Amino acid sequence: MTKPVKPATLAAQALGWVDERTRAVAPQLHLSSTFLRDEDNQYRSGRNYARADNPAFDQPEALLTALEDGAEAMLFASGMAAATAVFQSLQPGDHVVAPKVMYWSLRSWIAGFANTWGIAVDFADMSDLDAVRRTVQRDRTKLMWTETPGNPMWNITDIAAVTEIAHAAGARLAVDSTVATPVLTQPLKFECGGGCLSSTVSDYMRFALALLNKGAYGETRILGRKTAEYMLTNQMGPEVKNLIANADPTRADYGFGLGLAVRTEAGRGKLIGSPGDFNWPGASGTNWWADPKEQLAVVFMAHSPGPIRWHYRQVINALVYQAIVD
Repeated sequence: MTKPVKPATLAAQALGWVDERTRAVAPQLHLSSTFLRDEDNQYRSGRNYARADNPAFDQPEALLTALEDGAEAMLFASGMAAATAVFQSLQPGDHVVAPKVMYWSLRSWIAGFANTWGIAVDFADMSDLDAVRRTVQRDRTKLMWTETPGNPMWNITDIAAVTEIAHAAGARLAVDSTVATPVLTQPLKFECGGGCLSSTVSDYMRFALALLNKGAYGETRILGRKTAEYMLTNQMGPEVKNLIANADPTRADYGFGLGLAVRTEAGRGKLIGSPGDFNWPGASGTNWWADPKEQLAVVFMAHSPGPIRWHYRQVINALVYQAIVD
């Protein structure tokens, strides 16, 4: 079994690359700005122009990819060039959430660029998750930019938490970790779906089990009995219609407790279950439900758009109850 190579070793050895022609251990500098085309005018070498395809970039980009455990890396002439490229990929009308405490030159550039490009930017205290939730706009926010530690006050952002908020809103998260370096913060482990899901699934399950037990988790009471009762009781009243069912067919036979969907009757909706069961449907596919009658709690986590998300909720729901019958 091969032992994993530590980041310090990776950096020191630079992946162990050696120039095959000269056997040099230091990469060459390629000063050419253009590359020879093939006879049919194509660039099958993969290199077109030195600004983007310089062979001198290959080794440092591969090394950064390995150090940060990413898929690919792109080398820029400066940090500002890298950061501004991300914002310039946005379209007029897009919304951005950025931290109040961040590298001032970038903040100043964002504010000016946003005005001329037609991008809406809101600055939030990224250390206050409630403030972040209030600032993000579902389906309109396209980018959430955070900097941790934040220059110059060294504010710390909970990367896992803001990742979940960003994904629930349909936004991408970008993490500037210049101070600590991404080698230490490893933000890509949170940005990818699997990393985020594995870090939160146990929390959802514990909460579902606590509510299933009227606010107690094991020997510990985390919610008062009356609080749990209010959460698990439909608060809408008979005169209030559930219009969400028009957009999401899996919500047809549900009302709403405090922060939870509560089933009021069975049979009209597309999900199997018992009246009185409750669930929390996330915007990007995270879903858990609990059925007191069956003493059942299930967590299903994925990242997918609406129709696909609804389909898999129905599939998982049917499989679970079929397993009970069998």
